[in-house]
Amino acid sequence: MKNTYLKNGKNLEIRIGIHTGQVSSAVVGETKPQFSLFGETVLKTVNISRISEPQRVSVSKNTHHYLELYTNNYWFHQSNIEIKG
Repeated sequence: MKNTYLKNGKNLEIRIGIHTGQVSSAVVGETKPQFSLFGETVLKTVNISRISEPQRVSVSKNTHHYLELYTNNYWFHQSNIEIKG
């Protein structure tokens, strides 16, 4: 992503947040149907991505727990940040 530029010449910066939990899904809209996810998990994921540093992936404590259980192929710089919800 470091070599990807926007039309205005600025670097593209992405922020990725991952949270693990239950969601509900539905197709909403009559004139332009769209598939949507709903629930507390979606809101926490949005908050996690907002506090993430550009070009980094941030995960919640729930997701970190599952990564520890099921894989050892990752490395994390751990920091504790309180988010709403």
